Amino acid sequence: MEEYFQSPLAPLHVNGVWKQEFSILNKALNKQPAQCSDPPQLTTSNAVKRAERHRVHLDNWFVHGEHQHEFLNQIIQHCSRHELELMLVGTPLHREYRAQIPKDGWQDYSAYLRKCDSLHSHVQYLAYEEVDWPDSLFRDSDHLNSLGGRKLGGILHELMLE
Repeated sequence: MEEYFQSPLAPLHVNGVWKQEFSILNKALNKQPAQCSDPPQLTTSNAVKRAERHRVHLDNWFVHGEHQHEFLNQIIQHCSRHELELMLVGTPLHREYRAQIPKDGWQDYSAYLRKCDSLHSHVQYLAYEEVDWPDSLFRDSDHLNSLGGRKLGGILHELMLE
């Protein structure tokens, strides 16, 4: 795992958590996108595998991510200083994936984001994670496909126009 964070980054002069987060982002940007012709992966076994990979199947999973709280707080403060609106979007999750997440951890996660929304006038939390979208809009248990992305993008576009 250590060597994962040792790979060279684009020249960004940030420290601590920011560097790690950007490192993860840079790694993800180098991956090939899934092809539209690939069959969707909406099985229970896929949902279990993805939940384990993200560690959301663990009890108190959200509490274990303290660095995520600090990272989000830094983003919130940055937006506040620059008078920017921040929209936190919880993207839809397939019901098979949601079934892998313990109730207490989910409640902590959603309560934290709702609290960010209520404490900061420039923050808006849009909770689409538990909206039961049709299977035809998912690529796998925690990602939308291009049709789902267009649908969510259209919803967000309309909200931004308001």
